Amino acid sequence: MASKQVRPLEFEVSPNPVVNKIRVICQEAIVENQILDLYGKTLLKSQQKSLDLESLQAGVYVLSVRTRDQIGYKRFVKRSN
Repeated sequence: MASKQVRPLEFEVSPNPVVNKIRVICQEAIVENQILDLYGKTLLKSQQKSLDLESLQAGVYVLSVRTRDQIGYKRFVKRSN
């Protein structure tokens, strides 16, 4: 049985560090974005390419971006207002 090799999703986040809103720049159609803390807890879910992070405290977070057949992760820094 041959296994299908999955390549990581290529995307960018802007700006980084972020104060209130972050943009996901991805060529693929996004199925779901998740903001995770460094313990892996999901804090926010969205299908939008622009995410409002005003409710998050300052710190380091992980953005998970999932398309139909790929997933990718990037760290970003949230600054206080």
